[in-house]
Amino acid sequence: MATEVAIMKTIGLTNSGLALALSGRFMGGGANASVRILREIQNNFDVVFFPTVKLLTLNNSAEIIEALESHDLGVPSCARRLALRLQGSPIYRLSRLLGSSLYQEVANEYKNCLQEKPDLLFDPDYLDPDVAFLSSAMKVNFGINVQTDYFSYDNLGIWPKRFSIAVSPGGHPCLLKLYAQSVAANALPINRLRLSLTTDRLKFVSYVSYGALMESFLNRLAAPKIVIDPAYAVDFTPASRSKSDYALFFTSLTVSKGLLHLPLVLDQAKDVERLLVFGPYESCSMKAFLKLVKRYHLEQKVRYLGEIKHGDRFNEVVSHARVVIYPSLQDSFSMVILESIALGTPVVAYDLPGPKSVFGGLSAVRFVKTGDIKAMAQQANELYNMNGGDLRRMFEEESYRSFIERHSRWDAVVKSYLSVLYHAINY
Repeated sequence: MATEVAIMKTIGLTNSGLALALSGRFMGGGANASVRILREIQNNFDVVFFPTVKLLTLNNSAEIIEALESHDLGVPSCARRLALRLQGSPIYRLSRLLGSSLYQEVANEYKNCLQEKPDLLFDPDYLDPDVAFLSSAMKVNFGINVQTDYFSYDNLGIWPKRFSIAVSPGGHPCLLKLYAQSVAANALPINRLRLSLTTDRLKFVSYVSYGALMESFLNRLAAPKIVIDPAYAVDFTPASRSKSDYALFFTSLTVSKGLLHLPLVLDQAKDVERLLVFGPYESCSMKAFLKLVKRYHLEQKVRYLGEIKHGDRFNEVVSHARVVIYPSLQDSFSMVILESIALGTPVVAYDLPGPKSVFGGLSAVRFVKTGDIKAMAQQANELYNMNGGDLRRMFEEESYRSFIERHSRWDAVVKSYLSVLYHAINY
């Protein structure tokens, strides 16, 4: 009797951040999660990776495609040809602002050079419309995962106001250019991204937090909405609870992550003796930050450590901090908060809906009203001065223990995603 052989389904992936992470050029919280999810998807599906229009127009697009292939990802044969034609071109920005013809053209090229189309298309960190155009060209269903509050009601229509809050403490001339670029990159194309999803082929929209779902204008779409829980995990435990005399800020050092609010907070948080900062930085944001540090005479308090990758030094610096001051203005979950409390360091943050819906029940995370510098400084002082006994009890609470146990299992994270993908394929 012949044995029936199960045919592995094919997932078509497309995402710029994931591709950059695989090529060693970028590793943020969302991209890191996408890489972990990809590894498990590869164990359960055949995978075809479609480089986005954004990637194809980068100067080093051919190198990125080569890196993707080195990770055993199937890349359409025409991707290199497209990269040679488009790399280094500013047409990506123009396409986001003025129209969709380039996205349609690239999607059609991919369709024509594929021998077999995938069973499902998936973007694990939706920020560009490529997946919707691929779906339309190939007549294949798709799903998206939202790992940012880019699509929040707060962004829709009033992004310029939100950005002005982020940069208002600054005053560096380069911020005017950064402001204009952000309006062009965020406010103008957002509605087009939404409209590209108004199709019956969209089978699900998943989110990394309940707060992100409730704040997203994408929740008006007819497709099923899913909250991935747990959406992220950490795979380290604190080696020490001993604390040193410094506060900490670490993330991508940009205005949207609250970089320019830090000096104002530190100026009022008089008890904080030192602030250590690490992470990759955007040039203009760092110039404005240093200008503020000088304005408030904080040069002796602030020290930049450069970029620190995950590992022993990362764990040591985070776990020995007395408090993480995190005035981020844009987050839908926050790996910074998760990593900090997993390493035994309390956090004070703004009350963005996404992070608050995830961490709101934990004593180790204190939220203050977004933009309230005085309240953040007060909470930073309190946490900085917390005695060892109170700190220990904070991290011995059952709510904390159960939360960290749940968010220390990447297998649970990928299981949630795989369940969504299988359901969408068989829907």
